[in-house]
Amino acid sequence: MRRIEKIPPLFLLTLAYIFGVILADFLRPPILLLAVALFISLLALIAHLGCSFKHGRLVPILSFFLLGMLFLSLAASSLEGGILVELAKKGTKTSIRGVVAGEPRQETGLSFDLRVKEAWDGRCTLRTSEMTRVILQRSGGLNIRPGQQVEVKGMPVLPSNEGAFDYRRLLFRRGIATIFFSQPSDVNGIGATPSVWAGLRERIKTKVGSLLPADQAGLLVGILLGDRSGIHPDIEGDFRRAGVAHVLAVSGLHVGMIVSIAFLFMRFLKARLSFQYLAAAGAVILYVFLVGGRPSVLRASIMISLGFLGWLLARGRGLLPAVSTAALILLLYNPFLIYNVAFQLSFAAVLSIILIFPFLKERESRPNSLYDWFSTIFFISLAAQMGVAPILAYHFNELSLVALAANPLVVPLVAPILALGVLGSFLGFASSFLAHPIFKLNGLLLFLVIKVAGFFSSLPGACVSFGSPSLLMVGCYYLMLAGGLFFWKRRRISLNLGSVLVVVLLLLVVTLWWQVVRSTPPRDFTITFLGVGQGDATLIQAATGEIVLVDGGESATILRQKLSRRGIGKIDLLVLSHPHADHVGGLVWAVQNLKIGMVLDGGQAHTSDFYRQFLMTIDRRGIPYRLARRGEEFVVGENLKVIVLHPTEDFIAGTKSDLNNNSIVLKVVYGKFSLLLPGDVEAEAETALLGREEDIDSTVLKVPHHGSASGGSAEFLRGVSPRVAVISVGEDNPFGHPASSTLRKLRSIGADVYRTDRHGDVTITTDGGGFTIEVEHRQELK
Repeated sequence: MRRIEKIPPLFLLTLAYIFGVILADFLRPPILLLAVALFISLLALIAHLGCSFKHGRLVPILSFFLLGMLFLSLAASSLEGGILVELAKKGTKTSIRGVVAGEPRQETGLSFDLRVKEAWDGRCTLRTSEMTRVILQRSGGLNIRPGQQVEVKGMPVLPSNEGAFDYRRLLFRRGIATIFFSQPSDVNGIGATPSVWAGLRERIKTKVGSLLPADQAGLLVGILLGDRSGIHPDIEGDFRRAGVAHVLAVSGLHVGMIVSIAFLFMRFLKARLSFQYLAAAGAVILYVFLVGGRPSVLRASIMISLGFLGWLLARGRGLLPAVSTAALILLLYNPFLIYNVAFQLSFAAVLSIILIFPFLKERESRPNSLYDWFSTIFFISLAAQMGVAPILAYHFNELSLVALAANPLVVPLVAPILALGVLGSFLGFASSFLAHPIFKLNGLLLFLVIKVAGFFSSLPGACVSFGSPSLLMVGCYYLMLAGGLFFWKRRRISLNLGSVLVVVLLLLVVTLWWQVVRSTPPRDFTITFLGVGQGDATLIQAATGEIVLVDGGESATILRQKLSRRGIGKIDLLVLSHPHADHVGGLVWAVQNLKIGMVLDGGQAHTSDFYRQFLMTIDRRGIPYRLARRGEEFVVGENLKVIVLHPTEDFIAGTKSDLNNNSIVLKVVYGKFSLLLPGDVEAEAETALLGREEDIDSTVLKVPHHGSASGGSAEFLRGVSPRVAVISVGEDNPFGHPASSTLRKLRSIGADVYRTDRHGDVTITTDGGGFTIEVEHRQELK
């Protein structure tokens, strides 16, 4: 039995620094005060070193705590005082030059992060070094690549919060203080990809794509380079549900495999041990450059380098000090990295393996046996899962229940895939003929990995969704885990594989029970107008558990967070009112990742990237698809009717916005309660609705077109005569929605008005007669 080891001082100092960073992020104390406090603590530290005094050992911990607070405050001050922030406050249009950082994203149009080098303030060119997020409403056929130098003209703005989603803080923690809105025509490449390594990455992607089928090529590029852009959404979803998505994110796992490959190669050459270490270190350095210096690879590289240094110095002090040093170095360079999900996951996994695995594996020692190999991988996976489970639950609102079974089968295949990928790619530069058999073999392994992930993800209950646990719950979990380990050590308890499996099965049963309880439908019918920023998303939950989602806003990130928080993994009826980005953007994610019973669409001709992705995904996944036309009626659950009032077979034409005027208009009826969802219809469609025989009178109205002046005529509002009117609109709407004239008309008919930009999510609950209203943020309308 292992003796109880003391906690390395460096680990405690790193924890103190982290707590200081987090506290400073919330309190933002004055920098001068922190500097003085740190100076005093350093004086006390020097005094303690010269003459030890009572409780003097706490002084270094206090110093590192204050150091964390100071570094975070300095980093925040630097961000808030950036040139682009000042230009955004002035509302100044400008042009910027910089280098694209990371892969572009197709979410709110095309977006990419730009490391800005120069900015024009209207008088002169200013040198800077700050990050901004460039957002284009459409891609415009642009081929933006990481490392490319670009010039962009547009308007910097300060990020706004979308309902309860703190978008401003999210970007700030990623080192971004501004958003830069532009158009594709205002983006110009001013240089080819400057990096030799970036060019090499492109050549590898091209070579892999020419020698493997698309699905396998996308997966290999993801494993080899960490570029997921070519991975089929269904395959990525299978990996996520099976709990093996970590193999797609270049991380310490991949660096460890590169080191192992280098060691094996040098041992094959019978090189001395010192040369083996040097070769491994060189391979790591080359791999860091190849994948573009991703933070996860840098973390792993620092840890491995410290491990090599420890070997050279023959200190043998274990891995925990090396991990602590790696974390501290990275957080000293960028304190905001503590909020990076990949950072949290990688260090939680590594720490869990270091601290938990030795005690799980203690009695399972049958060297050189298949049982020993399987139990080792199983216990490593179990230890890692115990460390990352609350982080996954908090950020992604889902947990794979088959990860422990899938990882021992998938992870061992990644090493040969990685080795063959590197060998085949570089051989391919010399001769495709020589590389062909290597890629053929790799293709078989990739096919096997895809099938294994697909099998586990298809099992019933493979992945459960639930709302985010509170930070208090996450903290309690880690305290209980630490307490359990301490008790385990003190009591000298040993567990074999069988007893661990029993415990794991009990935990799975509890998890499934918790999911069933959380997924129990509300006793009454509820409608939630989700605060998704500049867009619409209405969630309808029947008393019997069925889910209807009408529109999804523009951001997949916000919609995912809203639905996952409620434990929603299936939509029985998904409705797209019309294909503008602020309605369809989030639905692309929904049809890619959720179980969908049926999609209802207006079928208007539109060629946006979002709408094309939406339709292609529906077709690929075989989701039932139906065009909505006036007179159709759907019954959802018990007594919940969804009636289509618009459009007709003949679309309205010749208006300012035919897409808006041919929005799907739904009337939802439950007992005596009714809800009218008119999409973005404008005056022409409202007149048509008033002239028909259908009754549009409703208890609740979602105000058309975000409360703009072009919708919500006085006649239409009187015809609906709602008791409650909800306006779905984002903070600081660029079009000035809602219009003051619309607000006056709503007040004139006596409707209670709610707005998602001020109230956040607006939830209405009814038993079919009376109703109640709950809002996220209680704020009186001005």
